Amino acid sequence: MQKLKNKRVVVLGASGRIGFSLCERLAPHNEVIGVARFTDEERARALNQMGVETIPLDLAAEDLDALPDDVDWLFIEVAYQHGAEQHPELAEALNVHLPARALMYFRNVQGVVFASTGNVYGLPGRVITEEDREAPIGVYGLTRYAGEQVVKFFCREFNIPTVILRYFYGNNEHYGIIKKIATTLQAGELPPIWMGAQINCIAHEELVERTLRAAPHAAVPAFVMNLTSSNPYPLSTIIQYIARELDITPPPLNHIEERERMTLAALTPIQDRLFGPTEISLEQIVKRVCKPLRKSKSIKA
Repeated sequence: MQKLKNKRVVVLGASGRIGFSLCERLAPHNEVIGVARFTDEERARALNQMGVETIPLDLAAEDLDALPDDVDWLFIEVAYQHGAEQHPELAEALNVHLPARALMYFRNVQGVVFASTGNVYGLPGRVITEEDREAPIGVYGLTRYAGEQVVKFFCREFNIPTVILRYFYGNNEHYGIIKKIATTLQAGELPPIWMGAQINCIAHEELVERTLRAAPHAAVPAFVMNLTSSNPYPLSTIIQYIARELDITPPPLNHIEERERMTLAALTPIQDRLFGPTEISLEQIVKRVCKPLRKSKSIKA
């Protein structure tokens, strides 16, 4: 599938984990404009060194008029998750209103890639696919679902080819659910029940690569796809791998039935048909995440 080349691309959320990596991958062959608050000036400088033009903007509150509208592609990699329950008005501003404002402003683009989340499915207590109905719960899930509906509306209204990607748990040594589980186990505790009994996790670089490969599949009406590992992994297996890497003995897994009811896990038939199964294994992700944790433990000792 042809990748984006010689295009003018705007990335909203360019200072975030995925947005930053997308800029890095797009910059060698495209004119890239990265937009974020850039409270960390080092992130802006790093992007500038890659050839990315950076525009500081509070996407929750400021108008988009400072941005060029003569662009070819738009990537929306903005979400407000942590703190959504405490600040629902900010979650609504970023997760619902920003996509609406962005698609109205950039209505003449050739295509849009909109990053959503598996949380739009709620907690089904089983493994799901794109054919399952959404049932979001909580402020974050509800606002992300509303954001998807806004994107679908403007995709049809302005005939903008769009792809909606429902991310499930990107991971590297800096962030992700594997690191959360590893640090919890390292502290002598079990993962919280809300993590469920089965978990999808995909390596950060594979998530970024597949996001870029998904762009040419943008369509009207919007093309929707789960983007995560091809199969979920039992929490017990994840704990086993992490315990081996960290050389610890975790407590026995408890509340099995309750964890099953809290499960949000997915299969990815569309992604696998387009790109093949994910290639970076759970074991590889765990080794990568646990390596710096082992070093940190040895330094403290």
